[in-house]
Amino acid sequence: MAQELCDRVAVMRRGRLVADLPMRELLARFRERDRYEIRVEGAAPPGFDAVTRDGVTTIDVRVDDPREVYEVVERLRAGGAVLESLTQVRPDLEEAFLALVNGPSHA
Repeated sequence: MAQELCDRVAVMRRGRLVADLPMRELLARFRERDRYEIRVEGAAPPGFDAVTRDGVTTIDVRVDDPREVYEVVERLRAGGAVLESLTQVRPDLEEAFLALVNGPSHA
């Protein structure tokens, strides 16, 4: 809810201001450009770390180069998986806040 309402966010840790940025800029700092969530019908082929619920399997994929996600999709296809969705994972305010307050201390 706060993420939709705020234009700017300030975060304090141990009495010190660790961030004071516009919402978009704050979230962009924690964006993992090369992290994807892939959903397939049924089970994932061997070799994939996945979680299955209600017949839908979710695979969390991290690649060094965004173009590598095409290779992952091809491996899934070759393994017989039926692709439901492919989503680039973007952080939310909670993830950014936790990273800031739990991050290394600069004191």
